Amino acid sequence: MPNPVLSSVETLGGLGLFCAIGLVIARRFLHVSEDPRVKEIESILPGINCGACGFSGCRGYAEALLEKGVKADCCAPGGEEVAGKLARFLGRELSLKDREVSVLICQGGTGIALEKYTYQGIKDCRAALLVQNGPKVCPFGCVGLGTCAAVCPFDAITMGEDNLPVIDPHKCTACGAVRRFILHALPMIQGKRSRSIVPGGVSLAGYASIPRSFREKKSYSGKIFPKSREIK
Repeated sequence: MPNPVLSSVETLGGLGLFCAIGLVIARRFLHVSEDPRVKEIESILPGINCGACGFSGCRGYAEALLEKGVKADCCAPGGEEVAGKLARFLGRELSLKDREVSVLICQGGTGIALEKYTYQGIKDCRAALLVQNGPKVCPFGCVGLGTCAAVCPFDAITMGEDNLPVIDPHKCTACGAVRRFILHALPMIQGKRSRSIVPGGVSLAGYASIPRSFREKKSYSGKIFPKSREIK
C-alpha cells in the first residue's frame, strides 16, 4: 500500500518542477530586452516621479527620451543642470525654455474676502469645498487651509498671515503637483523671465455668477477685485 505522505510530497514536488520549467521557458522566449541607457538616464533624473514632464514618472520620461525623441528640458525639478546632462548624454543640442514658476492671483485673504459661513471641519481645502463650494462668497477664491503647502514636494509653499499661499520662486519648479490635489483656485504657471499683467481677482464670468446683493457692496467689489498687478 503506497504511503500517502510520500505520494503527496511526490505530487507537490512534480508540480513545483513543472512550474519551474515553465517559468524558465517563458523567460527564455518571452523576455523583452531593455535598453541599458534607460537606467543611466534614470540615474541622471531627480527620481521624484512628479509627472511634470507629462509622463508617468522618471522612468517613463527616460524611455520617451530614447523612443519618442522628446526634448531634454522637460524635467522641471531638475532644471537646467539635468537638462544639460541629458543633452550631453544623448548627444543633442540643448535649447532651454524659460523657467516656469507658479503664481497665485487670488487676493481674497482673511479680512478681505467675504464668507458665506464659518467653516469648522477638517483643515483641508478639498473637504471645505464639499460644503457649498467652500466658505468664501467668491467661487474661485483660495480657501486658505494650506492643502497646497502640505502636498508641495519641494516645500516651496508656505501660508501667509492672511491665509493665502506664499510661493517661493527659487524653490518652485512648476511641477504641477498641487493641480493633482486641488482643482480650485489653481495657481497660474508663468515663465520666470517673462513679464505679464494678470488680473488681481476672478474672471468676469465668475463675477457675474456671484449674487447681486454681494456684488453691490462696496467692500466686496473694492476688495475682492483689486487692481491688476504686475508679475516680474
